[in-house]
Parts: sequence; structure tokens; C-alpha cells
Amino acid sequence: MTEYNAPIIDFDSALEDIPQEEFVILKPGKYHFKVTAFQRATWGASTKLAGYNYAAIDLRFSNADGDESTGNDKLTLHPKHLWRVRAFFKAIGCKVEQGVPFVPPWAIVIGAEGDCMVRNREWTSTRDCKKYVSNEVEKYLEPPEGAGDEELLF
Repeated sequence: MTEYNAPIIDFDSALEDIPQEEFVILKPGKYHFKVTAFQRATWGASTKLAGYNYAAIDLRFSNADGDESTGNDKLTLHPKHLWRVRAFFKAIGCKVEQGVPFVPPWAIVIGAEGDCMVRNREWTSTRDCKKYVSNEVEKYLEPPEGAGDEELLF
């Protein structure tokens, strides 16, 4: 995803030498996350979810041992996937009640923080047919009872 506040670079500009961040595969377990980017998108025609909207979010993970890395998630607005969207918003401190309709406050997503369980996902690229491993959110965790209730009441 794109960093939205980054300056526009002209084709004739001098390009800075910015080192690429090294990607770290995390050990599966509990991590704190912070949302670093958010983009609205729609699944393309070549997928089972063609035409459905989703929120693509970039995440920075960290834990008490000092392990840090990045990952991303797609929160799909499909009836069978709404439980995950609701779990994400619970994890970042929104009041989401069972059996009560919930309008997600998308405007607060960038910079939001919470906890989740991370697992490793192995996949094969269709571009180069190589196998890769990435950090994937297994599930979003509810904050401890009473945490954040005074801040976000949606």
C-alpha cells in the first residue's frame, strides 16, 4: 500500500537512498499491532469474492520480547466475513455488541492499536512460482475488560 502523506516525486527529481526495511518472519503468538495504512478496495473478477468491498490494512507488529515486523490484512465486507471486521474493531477498542448492528468508524483506523494472534502463512507467488512466508493475523483479540471504554464509544 501507499503511504498517503508521502511527497510526490517528480520524474526529474533526485532520488534519496532510503534503505529498504528488512522483513522479519515472526514466531507465531500474541502481538500488539498498530495500523500504519488503510485503503478501501473491491475484490476483482478473478476471485470468489468478486465485487465485494474490503479494507486493506497494513500493520506493524511488536511484542514484549522486542520482536517487530509488518503484515497486512483484508477485512472483507461479505456476510460470512463480518465477524472478522467486528473483531478488528473490538480489538482497537470500539464498543461492538453482540446482536446489535455496528457501523464501522473507518476514519479512526489509521494509527489504531490493539492485540492479535499472529501465525505464519506459506504461499506460492503466481508471478515467480517461488514459495514465501508472511506474517498473518490469525485472530484479533478483545482488549481487557474496561480497557479503552472511556475513549471510544461507537
